Amino acid sequence: MLNSIHTIVFDFDGVFTDNFVYTDSNGIEQVKSSRSDSFGLRNFARFCTSNSLNIEMFILSTEINGVIAQRALKLGLNYYVGVSDKREFLNKYLTKQNLQSPTGLVFLGNDLNDLECLEMAEFSFCPSDAHEKVKKVVTHPLNSQGGNGFVREALEFLQSNTLIKG
Repeated sequence: MLNSIHTIVFDFDGVFTDNFVYTDSNGIEQVKSSRSDSFGLRNFARFCTSNSLNIEMFILSTEINGVIAQRALKLGLNYYVGVSDKREFLNKYLTKQNLQSPTGLVFLGNDLNDLECLEMAEFSFCPSDAHEKVKKVVTHPLNSQGGNGFVREALEFLQSNTLIKG
């Protein structure tokens, strides 16, 4: 089933981070992210390469924050920030890629602004600390919290090739 997946989309805050923002006295914002998630991404990318899987992965965020760009660069991911309508963005992305439906689309999100994308995706994941409405619509709620190994858990789940919708 993993070979049917073409795109994995990650929200940023609450997925790669613990959904908190730390602000110093100069107004500089910082977030916490997990090296475990970084390791999981590297392992998944190697797995895809060694199995000739062509899976596009990128970050999609409503926030405009330089930390997203810095983290994406370090992780080797493309990123899109300031996207107010994520569903519209994904529909345009799918059309541009000549994909007729969201079959093969995976979305990782945690909050209400991700709901439409989580419902749209063939497979969707949320961390254990996601909003209750999100937990009700995803195909796979996971045990890890956002920013604490959630991305790695989702990618290892995908890699295990045991996806069953529902």
